[in-house]
Amino acid sequence: MRSLHLLSMLLVRLGLGTSSGARAQGPGLEWVGINGGFSQDYLDSLGRVWHHTKDRWTSYTWGGYLGVKPRDWMRLGHPEGNESLGTYQCRTWPPEYSEDSEALLHHYSREGVWVNQTFRVNLQDPGAKVSYYTVKYNFCETKDRGGKTWDIVINGKTVKKDYTSKWAHHNTDMYHFKCIPTKDGMIEVSLVGTSSKKPQVRFSTLEFQKSTEGCSECDDIDGSCGKGFCSASTFYDRKLDGGWASRGTSTMLNQLDLEEQQDAVECVCDHGVEGDSCEVGACANVDCNEPFGGFCTNGTCTCIEGHSGNHCEIAPARDQFGCYARDEVVLNRMTVSTVCLPELIAGAARHGNLFRGPSPMSTVSDKVRPDTVYFSWTADVKYGKPDAAGSEGRIYVSKLKVPWKGSPMLENSLAFEGFVRAGGIDMTEDGIVGTLCAKYWQPWIEHKNSHLDKAAMVLAVCEVNSTTMQRQRLPWQIGKQYQESVTAPNTGIWGSYPLSAWFAQRSAGYGYLLYSPAQQMWTAWYGATVDYHTGYAMHSYHRDAPGISDEEYAAYKYPVPRDVVEPRQESDGPWRDHHRTGTGDHQKSAAWCYHPILKDIGLQKHEYGPVVMQQYGLAEDPVGMPPEGEFRYVGHKGGMDLVNGTSDDYDYDYGYSEDADVARQANALRPCGEDWIMGFISDKGNICAKISRVGEIQAWNIIEPSIARMACSSSGGNCADGEEGRMVRIAPLGAPEHAALCGPDARFLFGYEKSDRTRWLVELDGDCNEVSEKMDVTAYTHWPLYQDWTTTTDGAVVWITSWHEDITGSHGPVGSPNGVWPYELKPRLTDEVPMDGEYLYGLTPDALNEAKVTIYYPTSGGFGFTTSTSTTPVSAVGPAVTTASEATTASVATTASAAGTATSSLRASTTAAVNVPVTAWIFVDFQVEVSVSTSAFDSVLRFAAVHEPLALGGLSLALFRDRQSFTTPFLGLGHPQGAACKLMIACLSLDMVNISGVGLSLYVSTLTLFLLTATLFRIGNNASLTIYQLVWGQWCQDSLVRSDGAEIWRQLAAERAIILLRLYIVVILLYLYHVYRQGKLRDAFDKTHAEMSDYAFLASGFPPGATDLDITSYLRRALCRSHLTDLSGSEWKPEIVGVSVGYDFADHVNLLHSLVDEHLVDVAFSLEQRNRSDSESDSSSASETFHAPRSYASQRAAAASCDDACENSEEVLQILQELQNSGTVIVICRWPCDFAEALEHVQQQLDDNLWEGIRITASPIPCEPPSINWTNFSVGLFQSQWQQRLGLSSSRWLTSCSTRQQRLLLANAMIVGAFLSMLGFYTFLYHHVYASSGYPEQLLVYVVTLSCALGNVLLNQLVWFASQQVGFRLKSSCDSFVLLWYTIVVLTNMCFNFFVICLSAGPRPEDEFLALEYEERLAYRLVSFLRGSLLSYAVWPLFYPFSWMLGMLQLLYFHWFRDRLALTDDRCKWKAAHAMEPPEWYMQYDYAGLTVLKTTSFMCLFVFGDDVRKLFTFDIFWVCCTYFLNKYIYLVLSKETYYTNRRLDTTALKSSSMALGVLAGCVCHWGHRAGNTVPFTISVVLFSCFYLWAFDFTLNSAQDRRSQSERVWYDLLPYEDLQRLYPFNWWNVNPAHMMRLLHLTPQHLHQNLPLHQHVVWQHGKSYLQPDLVLDFVHTDGRDNDSDAAPEELHEALYQPPFPHLQAPALPRGKNRDGAYPVSLTASWGARVTSGAALRQDDGMLDEELCFAAAEDGF
Repeated sequence: MRSLHLLSMLLVRLGLGTSSGARAQGPGLEWVGINGGFSQDYLDSLGRVWHHTKDRWTSYTWGGYLGVKPRDWMRLGHPEGNESLGTYQCRTWPPEYSEDSEALLHHYSREGVWVNQTFRVNLQDPGAKVSYYTVKYNFCETKDRGGKTWDIVINGKTVKKDYTSKWAHHNTDMYHFKCIPTKDGMIEVSLVGTSSKKPQVRFSTLEFQKSTEGCSECDDIDGSCGKGFCSASTFYDRKLDGGWASRGTSTMLNQLDLEEQQDAVECVCDHGVEGDSCEVGACANVDCNEPFGGFCTNGTCTCIEGHSGNHCEIAPARDQFGCYARDEVVLNRMTVSTVCLPELIAGAARHGNLFRGPSPMSTVSDKVRPDTVYFSWTADVKYGKPDAAGSEGRIYVSKLKVPWKGSPMLENSLAFEGFVRAGGIDMTEDGIVGTLCAKYWQPWIEHKNSHLDKAAMVLAVCEVNSTTMQRQRLPWQIGKQYQESVTAPNTGIWGSYPLSAWFAQRSAGYGYLLYSPAQQMWTAWYGATVDYHTGYAMHSYHRDAPGISDEEYAAYKYPVPRDVVEPRQESDGPWRDHHRTGTGDHQKSAAWCYHPILKDIGLQKHEYGPVVMQQYGLAEDPVGMPPEGEFRYVGHKGGMDLVNGTSDDYDYDYGYSEDADVARQANALRPCGEDWIMGFISDKGNICAKISRVGEIQAWNIIEPSIARMACSSSGGNCADGEEGRMVRIAPLGAPEHAALCGPDARFLFGYEKSDRTRWLVELDGDCNEVSEKMDVTAYTHWPLYQDWTTTTDGAVVWITSWHEDITGSHGPVGSPNGVWPYELKPRLTDEVPMDGEYLYGLTPDALNEAKVTIYYPTSGGFGFTTSTSTTPVSAVGPAVTTASEATTASVATTASAAGTATSSLRASTTAAVNVPVTAWIFVDFQVEVSVSTSAFDSVLRFAAVHEPLALGGLSLALFRDRQSFTTPFLGLGHPQGAACKLMIACLSLDMVNISGVGLSLYVSTLTLFLLTATLFRIGNNASLTIYQLVWGQWCQDSLVRSDGAEIWRQLAAERAIILLRLYIVVILLYLYHVYRQGKLRDAFDKTHAEMSDYAFLASGFPPGATDLDITSYLRRALCRSHLTDLSGSEWKPEIVGVSVGYDFADHVNLLHSLVDEHLVDVAFSLEQRNRSDSESDSSSASETFHAPRSYASQRAAAASCDDACENSEEVLQILQELQNSGTVIVICRWPCDFAEALEHVQQQLDDNLWEGIRITASPIPCEPPSINWTNFSVGLFQSQWQQRLGLSSSRWLTSCSTRQQRLLLANAMIVGAFLSMLGFYTFLYHHVYASSGYPEQLLVYVVTLSCALGNVLLNQLVWFASQQVGFRLKSSCDSFVLLWYTIVVLTNMCFNFFVICLSAGPRPEDEFLALEYEERLAYRLVSFLRGSLLSYAVWPLFYPFSWMLGMLQLLYFHWFRDRLALTDDRCKWKAAHAMEPPEWYMQYDYAGLTVLKTTSFMCLFVFGDDVRKLFTFDIFWVCCTYFLNKYIYLVLSKETYYTNRRLDTTALKSSSMALGVLAGCVCHWGHRAGNTVPFTISVVLFSCFYLWAFDFTLNSAQDRRSQSERVWYDLLPYEDLQRLYPFNWWNVNPAHMMRLLHLTPQHLHQNLPLHQHVVWQHGKSYLQPDLVLDFVHTDGRDNDSDAAPEELHEALYQPPFPHLQAPALPRGKNRDGAYPVSLTASWGARVTSGAALRQDDGMLDEELCFAAAEDGF
């Protein structure tokens, strides 16, 4: 029987056995074995490698154990102690073990703290075809009496229930479980103890043999096993009697032949499922992807190991190490997440218990980006080979995105080869991340001066450009150059950075690193050695420190190659003494921090006795605040003892009294105003203390009296010296670290550990008072020693480490972070310097690549929390808006009160700011008396009255329509005479205030030109008609004979030609003067008005994935150090406030518009509710239904319901998160950049600092924010199917054109094609009418006039539709396109019909006097046609009352059919507001009308007739009406429309030259009829050439941008103050940016912005903006000095805001007195941020504030 079994085993192994071939095998491994109880692999006699049981399972190795590491057992006993009798062993064993039984069966793996063992084996790729295995379980008990039971479970199925162990050395129990399929490429075997008393689970070996043996037996029942699978098993499980007496020995033969093989074929089921076919139980029909994806309990799936889905079917995306990113803890204020790193993390070298974590993973926050932190860490590699020449090891600097309450994401990691250890980390003001990096340098190790632990390492700073994540420069050395004797500066043994010295590393870990931005210096502090002694060393180097000389380098005894680590010159100063650069003072603990106000480093240092606090000494006048008081002595011996008690408490014999509290360990400190706040461990507990900058104790609070001691073993035992635990941490919360907030409103996060090893967090204020409940976080997170917390710029506290779980619950809840022994140490392989080929340090056991990221969020936002992005409710914005509105007093309540009105008033925040002119400020208030009513219709009317905008260009007003009257008082502030006056609308000067951009003033000037031209031609036609009238009268009296007709015609034509030539010359000169004057007007306007475009420029070329924070950071760092100096010595620095990204939301236009609409609905109704509560006092108002602001999630859900691409709020959120930029952004500067040299300088700097190799181009921005079409930043919007097909077909033959050019060509083709079709229809119609009419001439005139008028209307719509298909980004481009094409097609239409009428008049009579009558009739018809066809120009003003009437009808419709339309009260009101919203002001059509009228009027000059004179009379009347309509009707009844540059006017000037061409043709025509063709033609050609040259020269010579030497009044006005003068800015007009800001970021991040950056700006809805310039004028709502005298307030109110600008231009920066102009802040109150506050005495921006100040502005 034994021989048959051996043969069977051999055949199976060779693949020739009796195993069934019915099931095809996958590519799995042939065999894997696990040798229980071994600590190293074993090679057996058959050449097989058996794995030991000490490997933890990972997906990238063979496999290993899961859970708790199993224990070993091994016993090799002799019968009666006699070795000659052999050894005890089991009587039976597998035949193939004969040569290896002692190694395979005398050891076994036994239970540890857990009462089970689980091993998982990786047999093939998870996605590969299933392979089948025979799993062999063998166990020989060698210790106990047996009788214990456990289950054998394979892949979650119990294949053996209640296996019972045998007496020691009886039989080897052998189980072969056959036909076991792989699951996700793995097989997992678990031994689960079932004994109630002292349970056991054990095995000697586990084997996994690839085989289909037994599968044939399962084929019959496999389909009926339900959730389970069939297992055909054979086993030997014989129980012997006799107890100890029946033990076998090694002298016995294998007694396997005496046993009988047992067989079983059965269905094996999952836990909780029973029955022969696994059909019984609540989980029988529930698949939970057991055992790796989840498990079932009571019919419900619980997913594990990152799986998700209803049935845990979705596996996480694991990397090569089996890591997958996940959020492990999501609490209201704290998240703990796992991020996967590119390599395994090294443990701390040798003394891992010192660090309570892996090798330090020090973290620093980005100085600009609120969602970015950086951390350094050490990769787990072997190192220490003597022949490696310092090339071993690898450290990383990683960039981590930490979106607000979202999942952290690893963005990039940069490796530094040849460094074996990473230490402290910090960041410069321009985005350079530096970290300590240590190199193993063999010459220093070989020539150690003491123990190997104290051998020196090379300490350097490795720097990374945070934007590109590329190496900034060669790592440079910081600290001592080790050698036995001093031969050069900074050499010797004093202050060596040790390899693994216990006490040195216990004092400061792997070293701390700080960057001081004021001095631009890096400083390192580390525990050091001096021979056998322990101490510390500090070294400071300037960031641009020069390298050492060749002579100094030659004096180094063991130099590191300069191309590996660069040695540099150390900085010198009062902070540097011979102690600080290296001493042996037995330092025990250390902590420090940079103070942005003091501009110095504060530090805590502990040797013996109390902790000493010092100021490092970097601050020296005039930079920073030099040390004073207790800190006045700088250096090793300076500072103050941290003792809460007087000097009387100290006794030299007995120390401090019991009442005194002595700080015993330095832990953490932070700036707090000009003072310090810190955390440390004292005699009385975990302490928060506040120390003033002169050393006075202001607070000393015991946060927790129980303190923990430092653990020195994995069991949690304390170190022998009882050293404190070092777990106290403190960090600012809710504000960036550089803010240095303090006092009762400041918040700090304080962390500590209690004596029971529990970890706690609590929030403190700036006076060390607790302001939150203490929070036990033992179950959630852990922080290691020797690395500090960091605070992001948005106020979240972050720390990063790694840990193993406390599976046994020894030091906290089961599964919590193991805070005592979180990570295995990196083992040292020898206690001596290794020989060649040997390593000093090996690999870290059970190393992980999982970085644990803990983020604690401030509570100020009060947001609901999700694991992704927060869903901030609108109500969070509401209170802020309310407060601001109360402060701004934008309500007309002031006006009502001043008028003495006592009746109930409806008030609205309707007053907005105009741009600031030199001469005046204009504000407009409206007051309306409204009867209070509770009816729904009255409510709708009131809402429409409040919210319907009335645009006075940049002035946002409200037109109140109700059954009662309304008044429009105009209040002029800052009049040139300085007195307040009431202004009627007729007094409004367009040049006095910027009400819709420069375009309005230019248009009015063009109207004036048209008026002059019409007047001239009216007079000119009178002069030329004198002879005509004389001849006509004499001919009628028969005083002239017909033979004189030819001569009379020649004289008439000559007179006509001369008059028209004179007029032509005059008009040319007028036109040229007009072109020149328009340029001057534009320049004067630009210098008079500070506009948004003066502070911005376009930057293009960015990749789609670049975020606004990335771009802002890049620009600030590229431009921070640059400046531009003009001849006068004035400097301009490109300080970047921020960028407004043109997002590509082509696929989600409707969704964005819906989101904006939902947002504005809530803002509007919140405003209405506040206004009601402020103004309505009677009881009827209490019954009104008030609007409940919705959450942002509700807004997204409502928007999603309007868009087919989204189904819910989360999808909307995802779309917003995934929006990419179009490559073009608007860059906003703090100071004006509208002079020519600025962009040239910026472009040069950008060329010197490429974006990841990409050139970024800068160009001027030619418009204001409202004139940008943000939806068109990506071409191809609004495409229907036919447009897409047309675009695809066109791309085949327009491949050389860009997409935008292709769409422009298609739009042009669309216009031309439609227009030609219209002309074809005209031809057919006119021919039919002329042929069928009895009076063809008269009828045709009417038909042509009517057809042409209708055609002009259709052409209007055609051109407008075509312009929308192009995708213009700028309004001026779109308007110019419309103006040009509309002028062309209308003129062509008019000319075509003009000639139709001329042709229909018949041939000209040969009789000259009849010809005169003929032309008179023709002139009459032409004039009638021309003015009739332009009837739409005359009736256009009726559009506005028609629009109002249509709005009223819609209101009635909403009122009558409200229930049928299912409209809520709020939605009904919002629709009413839309119904009453006035139209846009279409100035481009007005410009086109001027050109068309002028050209067609000149066309009539080709014929004689008295009606021609009437034509110009009509023109004069029309232009006067147009001026009145534009200034007093369109301007009032249109919504806000901005024409913010000269482009539209320039296009109109060019198009109006067509009228001059027609006039030139008239001159030539009459010259030809006069018989003098050549002289008149030559004159016309000469003057025309002169005009074209002069026109082009004048137009091109107009200065687009001023030079730097030209001064304007707003040169001293920072952008932060400018944006308060407008209801719009570069951000709130950008819908994609605003929706991302409101929906993806927490509210408190943008609370510091002006309030109108919280609300999206739209044309006609400026009244929704809560923070307008009125805030700085009405004093009762401003935050100014309430004790100010009324006279002072009056002066502040009624004087121009910048009186000093009336003086000649001053150099940029200071006034004549050498001070900054106080008017920037004096007249506006404390809320205005003065630009002067950001500057130092020399007018230059302080280097430290270069980014911090810009960040605040952003």
